[in-house]
Amino acid sequence: MRKLYGLLRADELNQVAWPEAVRQPFLDSQFSLQHHHFVTHYARADFYVVQHQGTDAGRLYLLREPPYFHIIEIALLPAYRGGGLGSILLAWVKALAAENSADGIDLHVDQRNPDAQRLYARQGFAVTHREGPYIGMRWIRNAQLS
Repeated sequence: MRKLYGLLRADELNQVAWPEAVRQPFLDSQFSLQHHHFVTHYARADFYVVQHQGTDAGRLYLLREPPYFHIIEIALLPAYRGGGLGSILLAWVKALAAENSADGIDLHVDQRNPDAQRLYARQGFAVTHREGPYIGMRWIRNAQLS
């Protein structure tokens, strides 16, 4: 998980001319802080490494507690974006929500990530609120039946 975190942050960190001796401790501390936050605030969440053909492709952190499941984080490495893997993951989470009689799924997306916003909109998620740099979105399981 720590290595995957570093790969997910690579594009961001490539904008800073830090030597490896500085970069790696920074990534380690950021991962530790983030992971501590997630396990403290979402102790009952599932933490998945997403694989594609046996290779780590990203991660999915999911809190499966009705009435609304919560996607804490869904992150794919750049090589796996735009190829349908995100849609497959969302379909799987929707199926889990339905199997567990959840009303739907909540998530937050960075407002600077229009590709993810479009993906979620295509998957039936609607904007619920804006909070700082994030947009709250919700998919309601039976919305198409109303």
